[in-house]
Amino acid sequence: MKRSGLFWSFLFFILFVPGIALAETVSLPVVIEYPLLRSIIVQSFFTGAETTLVALDQDNGCRKVVLSEPSFKPDDGTIKTRVAVSVKFGAYFMGRCIGTLKWKGVVEARQKLRIEPATWAIRFTTIDSALYDRNGQPATLTGIVWSVVKRSVHSRLDTLETPLGNILIEMESIMPAMFPDERKHIAEKLMASLRPGEVFTEDSCVKTSILADIPDLPAPDQKQDLESTSFTEEEIDRLTKVWETWDAYLTHEITTLSTNLLNEDDRQELLDLLLETRIRFVTALDNGLLDADFLRRQFVDGWMVLSPIIRTELLTRPEGKNPIDLFSFFFMSDTIVTLEAYSERLGLNFTRSGLFRLAQLMEGGEPVDLSYASGENSDLRKAIGIEEAGDEVTDPPEPGTIDKQKGKPDMEGRLEMFPLLFGGLIWRIAFSDVPENKPALPDVSEWLFKKHDVMSYIKKTGKLIEDSAEVVVSKGKLPAKYNPLYKTIVTATAWQESCFRQFSVKKGKAGPLVSYNNSSVGIMQIHLRVWRGIYDAQKLQWDIHYNANAGAEIAELYLRRYALRKMKKLKNPIDNDTLARSVYAMYNGGPGQFYKFVKRAKNKKFYLSDKLFAEKYEWTKAQEFYKTKKCLVGG
Repeated sequence: MKRSGLFWSFLFFILFVPGIALAETVSLPVVIEYPLLRSIIVQSFFTGAETTLVALDQDNGCRKVVLSEPSFKPDDGTIKTRVAVSVKFGAYFMGRCIGTLKWKGVVEARQKLRIEPATWAIRFTTIDSALYDRNGQPATLTGIVWSVVKRSVHSRLDTLETPLGNILIEMESIMPAMFPDERKHIAEKLMASLRPGEVFTEDSCVKTSILADIPDLPAPDQKQDLESTSFTEEEIDRLTKVWETWDAYLTHEITTLSTNLLNEDDRQELLDLLLETRIRFVTALDNGLLDADFLRRQFVDGWMVLSPIIRTELLTRPEGKNPIDLFSFFFMSDTIVTLEAYSERLGLNFTRSGLFRLAQLMEGGEPVDLSYASGENSDLRKAIGIEEAGDEVTDPPEPGTIDKQKGKPDMEGRLEMFPLLFGGLIWRIAFSDVPENKPALPDVSEWLFKKHDVMSYIKKTGKLIEDSAEVVVSKGKLPAKYNPLYKTIVTATAWQESCFRQFSVKKGKAGPLVSYNNSSVGIMQIHLRVWRGIYDAQKLQWDIHYNANAGAEIAELYLRRYALRKMKKLKNPIDNDTLARSVYAMYNGGPGQFYKFVKRAKNKKFYLSDKLFAEKYEWTKAQEFYKTKKCLVGG
């Protein structure tokens, strides 16, 4: 393989566009777990019937040695290759096989591993071997038979290799498009430095590395670098789109996992990762902290969590996956983590195309959908340990404005826009005329608050919230002693978040109630970015029952899977009121708020949101719902 082709492949692995670099050798880790190694060897060599490899076939099958069932494990710096052996040994005379000996057993060969620089393949070289019967006991064959068997088996085992070069060649075709012309001179400097490292065997895997010298280049223009930290709206929009691809990629990786093989700890780690990734992005976007470094760090942090889960899953269930593609996928992801240590010196950028290619490798090269979809993803819900969302009571209307008098979406023959802002970026949903044959939309006027009928409205919406909480309680996952507290939390949350409103009315028109920063919607104020895929964005906006059910489910999730679990680690116990308020702190700011709220409670230094929820929580406990007039009509 040409060195230039290898170089392009190396750069593709890291998924970055380097800007600056200082002279230093980088060691990119190559890790091949033994199950993956077996899959690669089987795919490449054991291609006969019933996954076999013919080591010897002479005289029309009169002398035949067939290998099968390969396995690998470490052996004091070498690798022990174990194969089942089927031997047929006879004398071929006048077209007939006579005096035939048939034997089945096992050969264990101790082999040394090395990388062949010319082909970039990990080669196996046999040092010695031993023969065992099918019961694992040492066995012997007659001298001439064993001599023939040993020679043929050793010869075939010495042809085994892990074709790293094939992986690099596969990548080469897509590399040129990954780099702009102004970066190609850096590629030339790196090209000559690529070389293989040593090969080692460890308890769970074979390890080696690809070494590359980062070229010694001029330092960047500091003035230009400082100016580049001030992002235009267009640049923020570009970074947001990259992040959305990353979020879609993360969702894809999670949903690729088999839910049957995920244990409770795996599901919790995946939920933690998903929520933390999204909440940190929203926070960074709202506070002007979004940059290319942020996106790269999120990938690195995410892969540190995903890697052990995905490796265990895919190596346990390799069916339908190309092992060489899996190897490439693991290698490239690990390489990004390695290069994070050099990120400031290299000026690395994250690319959407790199994410697409990584996802394709995991899917054997097939096209992958990484669109930032807003619908409910049942596979995602299952993977993170959330049951299927319940059937909504009504079908949601099409997105649009609601005519207050008729209780129907207002189309009036013109294009309407209802903007939903994600931290300053508008996600606009466009509408057009309703076709004549379109089914009638449900009447939502009953959920439009009327000032003259406060208590009737609160009674109706309060019952809706209670019913949603009761549905969650009926599933029996929450310890029964916390059920009353949980129901109070849900009602107080609806009060604090929306004052029990799903819609708001402006100039005679109504639409979904949107938060002050235009990111959360409805009676339970569900954040559309944070809960994307877990709930359906359109239903959250237009179906009050669906929104209430989602909020009740989220509150129970924060109580059962976070607060009750984390409070066990506290030195001092907390009472139910503090527990309730910690759940709302997480509902409002994510899982990371639990310990922060406990600290605030200890020091009696609360956020305004803490105080406002505490007020609604106490009113809810006292059933003082007449006080909703304060937020519904004022006064």
